[in-house]
Amino acid sequence: CILGGEGHPASTARLRAELRRSEGFILEAQRAEEEAMEEAAALRDELGELCLVGAAHLRRRGVEAEELSAQVNRLWAATDEIGEALKHQQLALAAHELEVETKRREDADRE
Repeated sequence: CILGGEGHPASTARLRAELRRSEGFILEAQRAEEEAMEEAAALRDELGELCLVGAAHLRRRGVEAEELSAQVNRLWAATDEIGEALKHQQLALAAHELEVETKRREDADRE
């Protein structure tokens, strides 16, 4: 063996010390990995909750958008009705003005 031969007490002690130190590093790495896994699981859970909250928010916004769209459609329909009513009033006014002008001419012709 390079470290002083097989069975040599000093080399065996050094190897055991190195082995214990390596085992310590391995245990520390395993603990760190477990902590990281727990943190990742907690973050996954938090992300899942945020997704649920976000989905609920989007559903509410979707409902609001549908309500606003319906309101806009009602306003367009009301605007169309007002436009039609205005056209009828303009036609009635034009007919009345024609009637007044006709009577004026008839009165002017009689005089």
